[in-house]
Amino acid sequence: MIKPRYSYRPYQEDMFSYALGYENRKSCRTVNFLRFVDYLLQRLKESVFGYEIYDFDLDSWTTLDVSPHWHIISCDLGITLKRNTYWHAREMNLEENIVDHIICFDFTRERFRPLLPLPVSVGVHDYEYLTLSRVREEKLAALFQHTESNPYELEIWITTKIEAEMVSWSKFLRMDTGPDILVTTICEGYFIDEEKKVAMGF
Repeated sequence: MIKPRYSYRPYQEDMFSYALGYENRKSCRTVNFLRFVDYLLQRLKESVFGYEIYDFDLDSWTTLDVSPHWHIISCDLGITLKRNTYWHAREMNLEENIVDHIICFDFTRERFRPLLPLPVSVGVHDYEYLTLSRVREEKLAALFQHTESNPYELEIWITTKIEAEMVSWSKFLRMDTGPDILVTTICEGYFIDEEKKVAMGF
């Protein structure tokens, strides 16, 4: 059991997100545990945030010095890829609640990397739901669901390259199910086989 040091409890709720990753040292891999609260109350235009990391080897917590200009959606579980974790995020200064970036926490450097763009050809006003997934251990996938403008349309994009400050995307699949098939919001997982060109979601 890992005991947290304290609770931020914004408005009597714990809105924590968690991520497990590791830093790459020459001799071994050190597993770390990121815990953070990123709570944005739209109607009051208030933000509550705090970031800390737990070191399993030292059995200790360290508070990270983070001054975010972005907001990570609290229900986003994050995707771990190549020892780091990715979430979808949006810039705080945007008036509309639009998620138009992804952000990475680098466990080796113990800091967040710059915002990375989503595919440019996906209009930010054209979709309501975005879900990230992993393709093997090499790539990220982004599933867009166009529930308002076209409730029957899905698009999946896969990264062709992803680094600390650079990402490029390629469209993997676009599907229009038509009105005869009801596809609910896919928010907790889907799987992709690039070679067979198959996607499976719940």
